[in-house]
Amino acid sequence: MKFRGEQESTNKSMASLASAGIIAFFGIFAILALIFNNTIKPVVILFSIPLGLIGVIFGFLISNKSLSFLAMIGIIGLAGVIVNTSIVLVDCIDELQKKGMDKYESLAKAASSRFRPIILTTITTMAGLIPTAYGINWNRCHACSHDPCFSLGTRIWNDRRIILHSNCVFYWL
Repeated sequence: MKFRGEQESTNKSMASLASAGIIAFFGIFAILALIFNNTIKPVVILFSIPLGLIGVIFGFLISNKSLSFLAMIGIIGLAGVIVNTSIVLVDCIDELQKKGMDKYESLAKAASSRFRPIILTTITTMAGLIPTAYGINWNRCHACSHDPCFSLGTRIWNDRRIILHSNCVFYWL
C-alpha cells in the first residue's frame, strides 16, 4: 500500500489538463482550418487567446489567488469565449468581403457592427461570474478560485482584442 498526498493528485490532474489543452488547441485549429478552407484565419482566431491570458495574470495578481485545477478550468472556459467572439468577428469580415467590400472597409464595418454584441456578451459573462469570483454566495464555497481569472480575463482581453485582432485580420487576410 502506498500513501499519496493531495499535491501528487493535483500535479497529475494539472499535467492531464495541460496535455488535453494542447490536443484541444490543435483540434480547434484543424476544425477551423476545414471550416474556413485556409490556415491563416484559424491562426488569427487562435492568436487572440494569449491576449486573454494577460487578463488572467492580472486577475490572479489582483485577487491574490494561486493557480489551481479549478482555475485551469476557468482559463479553458475563457479560451472558449475568446475563440467564439473571434470567430464571429472573422466570419463577419469574410461575409462583408464576399459582398464586395475591400479589406479596410469590411474590417471597419465588422468591428463597428459586432462591437455591441461582443461587449454585451462580455458584460453578461462577467456579471454572471462576479458572485462566485469574489465568494458572494450562500454556502461560502471555497472552490471558486477560477472565476477571477475568467471574469477579469474576459474584460481585459476584450478591449485589446478589438484593436489587435482587427489589425491582424487587416494585414493577414
